[in-house]
Amino acid sequence: MLAQFSSLVTVESSALGARVRFLALKVLHQRSRQYGPVSDNPVSQDLGKLFSRTTFPMPVDFNVRSVLSRSPRKGSIRVLSVTPRTYQRFLWILAFGLNSGSVLQAQVRERMVIATDVVCRTRPEFSAPRAHMYELGDIAGVTNESKGEGGSWYFDQWRVSGQSPSCWVYGPLTADFAESNPGPALLALMDHLLQRPNAARFEDYVAVENLLMEARFSSLVMSSGLLRFRRLTIIHRAISREDARGHMIDKDPLKKAWVLSHKDVVYYFEIGDEWRMRPETYWSLFEQYKEAPWAEDLAWAAAQLPLSGDECYADCLLERINKTFLQYWTRFPKGYAIDQALTKAAQIAEDAANIACFDKDPNYSVSRPLLTNIRNNLMEVTAPAKSQLLKFIDQIELKCYSDQK
Repeated sequence: MLAQFSSLVTVESSALGARVRFLALKVLHQRSRQYGPVSDNPVSQDLGKLFSRTTFPMPVDFNVRSVLSRSPRKGSIRVLSVTPRTYQRFLWILAFGLNSGSVLQAQVRERMVIATDVVCRTRPEFSAPRAHMYELGDIAGVTNESKGEGGSWYFDQWRVSGQSPSCWVYGPLTADFAESNPGPALLALMDHLLQRPNAARFEDYVAVENLLMEARFSSLVMSSGLLRFRRLTIIHRAISREDARGHMIDKDPLKKAWVLSHKDVVYYFEIGDEWRMRPETYWSLFEQYKEAPWAEDLAWAAAQLPLSGDECYADCLLERINKTFLQYWTRFPKGYAIDQALTKAAQIAEDAANIACFDKDPNYSVSRPLLTNIRNNLMEVTAPAKSQLLKFIDQIELKCYSDQK
């Protein structure tokens, strides 16, 4: 019901009292009428209850068609159209709030629900009756904190009603939220999912990614390199699941529709019956944010993505090194994952050395410039693990070009 509101009223004044609350409530009531007659309109009924328990210095006329222009001696009233937060916080402020001072100074902390299937309970303990079921991304209006079962619990004043006079939500399933800067809350939401891969369902990844692409957050996500990187990680985790293999996705039209809607960043590898991420998406993002503190994480993630291919002989195997791990150590020759990159590259090079130039078959030939490129791009690397990789490069060169100067 409250979520239907697309605008709300803000009141600004240096001296606010009942007269200001009267006009603000009247505006809310006027806007609520578009949702149905007062007799069966739950929004109007809620407002009526607020009117009935608030003392005003003037009669309340539910039938006025315009808001009278009234100004307190030391303040003013403005009706603004803003982004939707429904009108929950204003109902709370006006119902329980201030007889003087600024309405906007009410001590309400906002926290975002960062998990699916979250509920608030009548007491700060898991065994207490459920009072309300949240949607992922809902905002709670917190007015109290309690150290209850399992840690911190927050009292959500915005979900309090006659039927649910108490609403405690478990703290670790929420994150601090600021409408002016929602980025940290979105990062907390994504990290909460990524840190529990064994418990997460395919639907959880979809729910988080869908939230990121909602109108209220999409522009921020697409303008933030870090949020874009995390979004790619969410998509990658989703399509890498066993229940996201091609033949499984084909059985579920909704899952398939979601995957196909991301074909700008994913592709289907038929031989493996799996959906894969496009490495160029990662490297393109890296080039835009190569100086960012998280840039190396992005490069390492890109380097580990599998490449498409059918039968792969020596030259093909070396090309995989060139397009994956070499791209990482070229950019970060002393990076935190340099040993892993060199070890994985050496394993591929060993396979290439075993079949390189076998029986002089052209299929097993190796491009000498490719060998030279790998060798040259190791010059800045000082990690001892590079010696094993160079050993296999030397073996390949000896097998294929020993008769050439």
